[in-house]
Amino acid sequence: MGDDGQAMLDWPAALTTFLLTTYGAPQSSEQLGGMSDASVWRVRFAAGGSAIIKVSGKASEFRFYREVAPTLRANGVAVPELRWSARDAASYWLALEDIPTSLPRERWLADSELLAVLSSLHQLDLTPPPDLPLFRPQWTDEMSAAALSCFTPTAAAILREPLKSLQATSVHLGPDCYISGDPNPMNWGVREDGTLSLYDWERFGRGAVAFDLAITVPGLGSMDDYWLIASRYSGEQGAAAQQLAVAIAVAKVWVVVEFFSFHALGNAATSATVARLLGVFPGWAKDIAANRTLH
Repeated sequence: MGDDGQAMLDWPAALTTFLLTTYGAPQSSEQLGGMSDASVWRVRFAAGGSAIIKVSGKASEFRFYREVAPTLRANGVAVPELRWSARDAASYWLALEDIPTSLPRERWLADSELLAVLSSLHQLDLTPPPDLPLFRPQWTDEMSAAALSCFTPTAAAILREPLKSLQATSVHLGPDCYISGDPNPMNWGVREDGTLSLYDWERFGRGAVAFDLAITVPGLGSMDDYWLIASRYSGEQGAAAQQLAVAIAVAKVWVVVEFFSFHALGNAATSATVARLLGVFPGWAKDIAANRTLH
């Protein structure tokens, strides 16, 4: 079973019974990485096929797949199929459709099909259960302070005012709609029929369209990148697309500030990327702050 096979011994008996009955004997398992608090494995089976197993101490994604995902699929939002789910005393368990083919890198920026999936999500008029946990992105003073702590005192002093200004602007990004919360290019898979599917729905919630679109941008991006996404997403080339492009730019700074704050609070998985971003973020963020009112 490989290095991660031992983990299967600790899985609920009902899950292992389901996997054996549905797929047959497992051949190998591998634990998948990411910034999530959940533990995720890909299990491959001797008879062919594979499945994703995900366990979390939080109810949000568990309830999403059981109570929201069917409505999304029926409305053109591609979500992996739920194969099995259960809750034990401390954890929430999911067995999900595996979509092992990643989105090709040449499709990472402003992919039309990807943007169409997000547009379908953003336009949905859902009525989820009133107690469903929803992610609501907020750019707080505490987030900015944590992010600034990653920088040298000199760099932090240069950044403080631009970030404060952009934080104030972020309140007005709207419109408020249902969002994925993390549609970054690595969270998309390509099915055998060529269609896309978006996985990792732990941050499903409500927020600005621009927040989701900013997360799709590889790296920091540029105003040209934001304009391309805005024009393809909206199908327009004029003032409306320009306004959305500026909103995406502000939201991108917000997303990176959140990323730095996660690192400052001890998320070691982000360390390598943080080291790469520290030198370029101050100048880039200042440029965004200076150009956020472009016409």
